[in-house]
Amino acid sequence: MKKTLFLVMLLLCTSLTVSAEKKKGERSNEDREAQRKEMVLRQANSLAERMNLDGTTAEWFVPLYQEYSQALQDVRKDAMPDKDKKIDELSDLDAEQMILDNFKAEEQQVAVKRAYYNRFKERLTAQQLVKVFTMVPGEGRGNRKGNANGDRGGFPGGPGGGFPGGGFPGGGFPGGGPF
Repeated sequence: MKKTLFLVMLLLCTSLTVSAEKKKGERSNEDREAQRKEMVLRQANSLAERMNLDGTTAEWFVPLYQEYSQALQDVRKDAMPDKDKKIDELSDLDAEQMILDNFKAEEQQVAVKRAYYNRFKERLTAQQLVKVFTMVPGEGRGNRKGNANGDRGGFPGGPGGGFPGGGFPGGGFPGGGPF
């Protein structure tokens, strides 16, 4: 009786774990879109904070930034090349068309940016506009310069990993060389 109960519990736990993993790996388009909108909202709030916007300006800015981001996303989504086509297998005519479509998409993105630039500049300073439309070194993602000492974080010690005498306990590396 105990063995049977144990086996039933084991099978139940195993099936629940597999089911949960399967659901975890499957993300619907709605989930991705909701996650993207949440990320844009965080980005807008972060920008508003970095630009030191007062309450009313921030309330105006955040929804406008979300709208701007969605407009850019729509243009980019429409411009995505067909995933089924491999570049090496394109005819010359198809390859040229892909290039021209890319140029057209870039022009549409610039048009969206110009339109929103005019809307943003109604209340933002030139310095704040730079933060919206360009990646300023030292701010936001992509900052790879590190601090004033050039330290980008990570573990100290370089190739030796910070261990005294080299990369491994006892000093040095296996085989006598660094690699």
